[in-house]
Amino acid sequence: MTERPEFSAAITNTASIAQLSDQDFWHYASELAKADIAPPVPLDEYLVCQSEQVRSIFPLRCLREIVTPPQHYTLLPDIPFWMNGITLWRGEVVPVIDLAAFFMQHQAYTNATSLLIASIDDNTLGLLTTITDELPALSLDALQPFNEPARFPCPEAILGEYEGNLVFDMPSLLAALVHLIKVTSDG
Repeated sequence: MTERPEFSAAITNTASIAQLSDQDFWHYASELAKADIAPPVPLDEYLVCQSEQVRSIFPLRCLREIVTPPQHYTLLPDIPFWMNGITLWRGEVVPVIDLAAFFMQHQAYTNATSLLIASIDDNTLGLLTTITDELPALSLDALQPFNEPARFPCPEAILGEYEGNLVFDMPSLLAALVHLIKVTSDG
């Protein structure tokens, strides 16, 4: 559920907001902006995405937000070629991963239209891709085995195929990305 920040008085209508001083109003507004407000997402909805030649399916429940990709990134030394850099999302530093470059294992110049913000443990990543469709439900029984694991850098994150789309286990994919970023920066 949505959690509102605590405030000294219960503010439930416009009349009580109007009675606040400017300083209290802006304090309240900034606390609301920082609050983790996420509408409830049904557990069985999925996004179908396109990253170069790879069509993929991600569960919505694993995403914190979907935003327009930033126009500029902060570059860091010794980052993998599939990491565009870092950006800020709600005050948090987020590494941005070009899924096309990661999946194909070569530099890709895609026109990704979405940045999927996803988290695992205390790590938040931005995944550049283009959303092409939604699936209201997906049964794991409907998945076909993925027969080309050598083609991908982290085949353990692939649950299987569904109508030509790779279905990903988001926690495994994010864990693999975080590990590869750490290995690259340490090496």
